[in-house]
Amino acid sequence: MVAPRMLPAVLTVLLWAVSATCSSRTARHLGGPRANRWRLVIAAAVLAVWVHGWIGMPTGGAVPWLLLSGAIGLGLGDLAMFAAYERIGARLTVLMTQCLAVPVAGLLEWVWLGHGMQPAEIGWCAVICAATAVALIPGCHLPAGGGRTIGYTCGILSAVGLGISGVISRRAFTLEDAHLTGFEGGVAAAYLRNLGGLGCAVAALLLVPVAARIGGSVTRMWHRSQAVQHPEWRAGWPWLLGSALVGPTLGVVCYQWALTGHLAGPVQAILATLPVVVLPMAWWSEGDRPSPLAVGAGLVAVAAAVCLALRIGCA
Repeated sequence: MVAPRMLPAVLTVLLWAVSATCSSRTARHLGGPRANRWRLVIAAAVLAVWVHGWIGMPTGGAVPWLLLSGAIGLGLGDLAMFAAYERIGARLTVLMTQCLAVPVAGLLEWVWLGHGMQPAEIGWCAVICAATAVALIPGCHLPAGGGRTIGYTCGILSAVGLGISGVISRRAFTLEDAHLTGFEGGVAAAYLRNLGGLGCAVAALLLVPVAARIGGSVTRMWHRSQAVQHPEWRAGWPWLLGSALVGPTLGVVCYQWALTGHLAGPVQAILATLPVVVLPMAWWSEGDRPSPLAVGAGLVAVAAAVCLALRIGCA
């Protein structure tokens, strides 16, 4: 059956869609860097109880790879993602991150691990990326002001971080001593990745102010990243809690679960439909009504994802 095999990837899309909505609200109340740090703290705490209380801490050669995966994906990648949110908007950031991560993951996995996708799978990946782009670009409104070049750059870096981190996780799962399979393996892997991401976020918190003293442009970028100087904790903490639980906690668990059984390229292609799933949520939470063209292209992207899922599931 296809559904059980693809269930982790589908759950990841749904959870990350909710997380995107919660994260957007959290960033408004607390500021992007602060929101990202605290959601990783909450996620690491929840997963620590989960792992040490019921599953057990994984050991072996997979551990450093998963820590590195988290540092690149949840650490550097998410820092770049939140920076892009502020400069080019959430919808275009999600588009760039999810779609560009597909070829990054597929190419790296082919060059490094030797697991190339079949021509038909590459074709479905291209359809998903193209349709998602058509679905979002017509309705995307860039924020006023400068910094768009930095925003585009950060969007690309976020995509590269997501794609690379997925392949590194796959590398960890190929090790004989990994013992990371199924749902429990996804929980343990998510815990290690959160630790790596949290360590990277804390390091950035300590190092960026030091670097900011070097030049005025860096200082201005740092101050802009701390847009909310007086965080509204009373209004922001429910959204922060939701973002942490459905994003770096359950969302990453399902993402790692999906990677235990499939190549990173096709899994990332399924996740490329995330911007389309976000559309109705953005309409409900922010009044951002999608155009008919966006709806039609979104349906094409979802249909292509289903076809890719059927091909993977029947392989």
